[in-house]
Amino acid sequence: MRWGQSSWNVLSNWRIFVEGHVMRQVLDRTEARGAWRPRAPKEQNMNLFSQQLPGLSVGLLRIMFGVLWLDAALQKAPWVINAQGQPFGWLSNWIWKEIQHPTFNLYKQFLETVVLPNDTLNPFFGYMSFVVEIALGVSLLLGVLTVLSGIGGALWQCNIALGSFSVPEEWYWIWPLLIAPHLVFAMSHAGRVVGLDLYLRPWLAHSPLGVTRLGRWLLRAM
Repeated sequence: MRWGQSSWNVLSNWRIFVEGHVMRQVLDRTEARGAWRPRAPKEQNMNLFSQQLPGLSVGLLRIMFGVLWLDAALQKAPWVINAQGQPFGWLSNWIWKEIQHPTFNLYKQFLETVVLPNDTLNPFFGYMSFVVEIALGVSLLLGVLTVLSGIGGALWQCNIALGSFSVPEEWYWIWPLLIAPHLVFAMSHAGRVVGLDLYLRPWLAHSPLGVTRLGRWLLRAM
């Protein structure tokens, strides 16, 4: 019995060796003839609008810009009184600097006659600046409607750059560096990472509101 089992083990091992050797010869001949090549990993087609950005890093950058907007808004809050006794913090003094160092004369005339007539800030523009920057800060910090706040933040920074570009001691590269991240937030839907858009968008898409005109608009803004 032992001899029979031992013989069977020897034959099984020999069969495995022979089959492996034959298979190796077949693969070698096939590869030598060029009929088989290992498949290279499929490369992703480069497309300007299909590349994915690292999610977490963009989400953290978005949160940082949200804090930046909230800080800027609170410095110009209606209850903050500057040294001249005017509300809205340093906003009126900064607009005065923009008037003294205009980038465009047409913009200077608008500031002189509408925004800061008689060296007194028009309250409408003070409240508008405060509300817009608070809204941008909350949206980017929480990741809500970030496509909208990304585009709005870029346009708001362009508006600030129009008046501040020629102010002395202002680094001209600061404006592209402040505008570009907002466009990144909008194009990458940054609120879907570390943000509420990640949860609000699926809920809205399956709710009755999602099929209305307002709902479709909100989905595009997330």
